[in-house]
Amino acid sequence: MNSSALSQLAETTIGNRVLEGCKNACQYAVDKLQVTLNSVASWLPLVVVAVGILIYFAVTRRKRDQSIASNEPANFGLWKIPALIALGVTLLRFTLERLAVSPSVAEAAGIGWLTVPFAIYFALRAHRWRELFVNLALFVWSARLPVVILMVLASYLRWGTHYDISSLTHLNTQWGRLNYQPNSFRQHLHMIYLAQLVIMPLYSMTTGMMAGAGIFLLKMLKGWHQAKALKKVAFDRQ
Repeated sequence: MNSSALSQLAETTIGNRVLEGCKNACQYAVDKLQVTLNSVASWLPLVVVAVGILIYFAVTRRKRDQSIASNEPANFGLWKIPALIALGVTLLRFTLERLAVSPSVAEAAGIGWLTVPFAIYFALRAHRWRELFVNLALFVWSARLPVVILMVLASYLRWGTHYDISSLTHLNTQWGRLNYQPNSFRQHLHMIYLAQLVIMPLYSMTTGMMAGAGIFLLKMLKGWHQAKALKKVAFDRQ
């Protein structure tokens, strides 16, 4: 076999590996999203209502946002303190697991449940949709980044805890079984980078924006009530 044939074979092998890695990554992502969709199917009506609210606010609040923009500067720094809190919670959970505390106690110290309360906080402090979206996005990814770093270190240094995925050498999906070499790039791509920087942030952004939409709705109803009360007072004075 001549050198050109060997070169072509090597390029084909590399190309096949890249395609296989992308295929498995997509399979893992779709599998995780399928699980998420199945878990929220029971409250699908709430999702529909939330989407309707989001569309409604996107259309009706545009003029109000433009008028507010000239009077009050946008606040895109609301995420910083919540991000520090999320970092503390992550380190707390890692410490609890290292100390072999009861799993139920350690699992309570998770950053997943922080999204909704902080989304509500952002919505209460924000005047515009983009403030809520930007602060929520910055919080979600800044909260997940330390988890990624901790998972990589825990896996390479064999620290144990659920952050250590070195012993997780396969995943069973509806498309088949995915096998991994411990601490290979492919394993980390699927179980750390893709899961923590793509899938979980998208899920958190969805739930957070739904919670924020609810707060904006309450704020709008409050504004309508106040405007109605002012009109009533003005009418009574006439």
